[in-house]
Amino acid sequence: MLKRVSAARPRSQQKPARRSGLAVLEFAMVTPILLLLVLGVAEIAQAIFVTESLTGAASQGAQMGARTSATEVEIQSLVKQIVSRELTISQDAVLVEVSYAPLAVDLTQDDLCHVAVSTEAGLVGLGFSRMFTDARLHAYAAQRCTTAE
Repeated sequence: MLKRVSAARPRSQQKPARRSGLAVLEFAMVTPILLLLVLGVAEIAQAIFVTESLTGAASQGAQMGARTSATEVEIQSLVKQIVSRELTISQDAVLVEVSYAPLAVDLTQDDLCHVAVSTEAGLVGLGFSRMFTDARLHAYAAQRCTTAE
């Protein structure tokens, strides 16, 4: 039997012109998806960092309110200073609410000092969160009062 001989070149000698064009097309299709994925992960990491910073500031404010005879204004001022220093934002952009439960004039061992902190997500995000102008990041902390008098 006779074998048919092909005049085609072996694969190793073929010109890669069509393959390189396909690689550019694949790169162009995949790059935007990967870029969105990377930016999304960075935005989530930034939101976690901001939330942890707010939680730390709220915790320090609750400790100050529970262990000293600080007023609500002093606690709010402390928390705003901490948040603005850590996140490099204006103190006016930070909302701080301080309350005691149960609501009583004299602090007792059973009272809790609650501190709630929030700020606009668009002020501290990388970019995506700026699209959601009403979005806010919140943190809460409570501390049992130890100043029984």
